[in-house]
Amino acid sequence: MSLGFVCDDRPCIVPEKLGNPDYNDYLTDEDSDEVNDFEVKVPELTDILNEFEKEDEVIQKHIELTNEYKTSTINKGFEPEKRFEIKDSLAERK
Repeated sequence: MSLGFVCDDRPCIVPEKLGNPDYNDYLTDEDSDEVNDFEVKVPELTDILNEFEKEDEVIQKHIELTNEYKTSTINKGFEPEKRFEIKDSLAERK
């Protein structure tokens, strides 16, 4: 088959149309009504985060440092601020 370009006379091969598939590996509308429902057990997000945090050394060190800060503040006779463990570490670097 010619492409019709003056400077390009390479032959062009057009692939043949594929035939119909032998079978469907997905459910059709009729089949989907008959399928038994199944559920996949997904753990709670807090469980996933706790499992991740248990294994992370940096997070464990941060938790240990915040607990030390809290106990030292209480020992000095002060009440730690609410949510004292949340700090803007980027602003502290500047």
